[in-house]
Amino acid sequence: MFAVSFVFKKFNKDSNDYFRNGCQGTWWLIGTSAFMAAFSAWTFTGAAGVVYTAGWSVIFLYLSNSIGFVFNAVYLAPRFRQMRLTTGGEIILARYGLFTQQYLSYTGFLFYGYVAALHLYGLCIFTSAIFGFDIQTTIVIIGAIVLFYSMVGGSWAVKATDFLQSLLLIPITILIAILSLRFIGGFGPMNDLIHSLNLAEHFRPINTIEFSDEMIDFSIYWAIAITLDHIISYNSMGAAPRYFAAKDGREASKAAWLACIMMTAGAFIWLIPPMIARLTIPEQVDAMAIASPAESSYALISLKLLPEGMAGLIAVAIFAATMSSMDSGLNGSAANLVKNILPPLFKLSGREQPSLKAQLRIGQVWTLICGVIIICIALYLSKQEGKGIFRYMLILSLLLPASQIPLLLGLFIKRVPWWSAIFTMTLVWPVGLFMYFSGKDPFLGVPLMSHEYKWHWGVLLKMGAGALVFMLTMPFWKYSSAKYKAQVEDFFTLMKTPVDFKKEVGVANDSSQERILGSFAMIIGLGVCLIMFIPGNTWGIDGRLGILFVGLSVALVGALMIYSGKRRDRRQRLELEAEKAQQGSATSGDGDA
Repeated sequence: MFAVSFVFKKFNKDSNDYFRNGCQGTWWLIGTSAFMAAFSAWTFTGAAGVVYTAGWSVIFLYLSNSIGFVFNAVYLAPRFRQMRLTTGGEIILARYGLFTQQYLSYTGFLFYGYVAALHLYGLCIFTSAIFGFDIQTTIVIIGAIVLFYSMVGGSWAVKATDFLQSLLLIPITILIAILSLRFIGGFGPMNDLIHSLNLAEHFRPINTIEFSDEMIDFSIYWAIAITLDHIISYNSMGAAPRYFAAKDGREASKAAWLACIMMTAGAFIWLIPPMIARLTIPEQVDAMAIASPAESSYALISLKLLPEGMAGLIAVAIFAATMSSMDSGLNGSAANLVKNILPPLFKLSGREQPSLKAQLRIGQVWTLICGVIIICIALYLSKQEGKGIFRYMLILSLLLPASQIPLLLGLFIKRVPWWSAIFTMTLVWPVGLFMYFSGKDPFLGVPLMSHEYKWHWGVLLKMGAGALVFMLTMPFWKYSSAKYKAQVEDFFTLMKTPVDFKKEVGVANDSSQERILGSFAMIIGLGVCLIMFIPGNTWGIDGRLGILFVGLSVALVGALMIYSGKRRDRRQRLELEAEKAQQGSATSGDGDA
């Protein structure tokens, strides 16, 4: 990660490069980054804890992500790129105006910090389970590592490391799923054991069994709520920045399809190990001295089944998943400050706006400050006994303002006044607060009301109320100023105008991306293969063959990328020579004439 950040540092000439890759990101780079940013160690801790408790119920969480990416690919990803912006706040400014943008930009700092801290906390639960490290010490060390490479390399380092991390994560999680099934004897014996342990009702995708956390059940209403929540969040204006770095709308669409395919495959691969941990090693899981022992299930089954020398590698893979989410949060927070918060403040004070290079430096300093805050939040969360990560994720969706609904509907409904989004958020926000603080175990530690509501009712009520309030503002469109109406027309026109990459951006650097990342992948893959020489491994899938599967998968992709990069360079060189020859011939013809 350190090496990648230094190599890609040379790609950063100004804030445009630092925050959105200079709009030169290839579809496979953007797609894998979107996939990696969609999950983290939370998948292997918080979500694994839910799988351990409720089996297949969590499948709705991942498949809803896939559906969200489908909507991106079919419609919104190209339009997001065609906005030609750097941050989600700039889209809000273009659509609703300065007041709404500033409100969401300032509240966005809380969102970035909280989510990134959750990802960091989840990672440290995993590494503590594997290595036995003190969780607070782990949070500080890992947080400092992510902070460093995010600050140095910016968006290029974030996207590049996401891609390399995905190359390692995918084959090793496939290997763990295969070894888990092999350990229990396959799907048939797994199903028999589920029934013999009286877990069939617990493991059904839809069930109404009450669990220890009062906020959650896994009824059909929960499935509907989590699906709608993810589809809306993946397609609102806040999700747009993941495609700003793409070369054009077509590349953005291909990136979304890639993320969809990877997420769908991962949904099934990631669920198997924690379920088998529940069936085979429940005593080990329950003995873990952490807030929610079930969240260590994936780590413990991995530790039990992986070949000698691979335990550290799964830790690295999970490091990778979390870094991709935390670094995206850090980079996004810095972009939010530089592009959304500071320009109005400079304008208000009458001072000249900072140059693009100065914006880059400001972004780096803010990344440092943000990183320290995130580490402190993660340390606080780690000391809250009895509250798992999954619960914290649900709390977030209730406590945040109801911003996703107006930020989604504003992309489709044109005729609403400038205040429609802020009015909707202000009016609906108390709904989520009421539904949360009426529970038995609120964040403050004391019940505020006697009645208890489930999480899904709060989310569904917020969505319904948000959509209704937003549409009730439509009749006020006719009172909007001519200037605002023209602004809205420009917004929708630009969103539908295709990007001409050569005219608007210039020369692509696809071959450089392929050759650099291919070289890193080759080094990583061959390094993994060396683990097979550690004593104690046999030649089975649970030994050297498993190690070779992971290492050669990464190395092969790297080799193909290097080959593709060289071919692209050769083709571009021949095209350039042909163009020069044609120009020379035309010049010679003019001379003869």
